[in-house]
Amino acid sequence: MAEIVVPGTALEEASAALSEMLTFVDSDRIPGDILTAFGSDAIGEAARDFDGRWGDGRFQLKRQGEDIRESIEQIRSGFQKIDDDAAASLEAK
Repeated sequence: MAEIVVPGTALEEASAALSEMLTFVDSDRIPGDILTAFGSDAIGEAARDFDGRWGDGRFQLKRQGEDIRESIEQIRSGFQKIDDDAAASLEAK
């Protein structure tokens, strides 16, 4: 029989890291007045452009990130249940 190794700890760490990253996705847009912070030159224009695109893509990024995190948790808990059930069946015999 083939051995399947599922790195449960690594999956937990990935889920936690993704959760932490998603809190940054929820952060406010560039704080304060962009014009004052970056000026009205090319850097200021680039900052305003980035801020606008970031606002547009934030919702989609968060939704997809949450879906990935939920999938990681389902994989981890599913394999953990299989492992626990297999161990219990061996102990019962």
